[in-house]
Amino acid sequence: MKNKEEQSALNHEKIKAITEKLDISEQKLIDYASMPDIEEQLRDRMEALTQAQERQGTAEERTQRLESQLEEKTGDVMKLTQRLKKNEEHNQRLSQTVDKLLSGKFICIITLIIFIYCIIYNHIFILIL
Repeated sequence: MKNKEEQSALNHEKIKAITEKLDISEQKLIDYASMPDIEEQLRDRMEALTQAQERQGTAEERTQRLESQLEEKTGDVMKLTQRLKKNEEHNQRLSQTVDKLLSGKFICIITLIIFIYCIIYNHIFILIL
């Protein structure tokens, strides 16, 4: 009887070990069955990564375009600044010339020119009459 009890206990242990192996195998089967979901998730992640890389490339191209436009506009600003400076210098020279013309030396010359013009105009007027 003791032998039967030992035999029964041994069989019980074997059944328990086989049941545990069965449970582990069933869990692995469930895990393997969910693999297509994992593959689909992996595909989705790869697609998202590809899109992110494309957006990054697009952003880099846009950044380069903007930098190029900035350089162009900076050049335009420099040219306009130089042009403005030349215009200011020219205006200053013109102002100085007008000041000289309006000074005492040239008033006499201007008055003489006006006088001569009036004489010529009067002679022409007299000839017409």
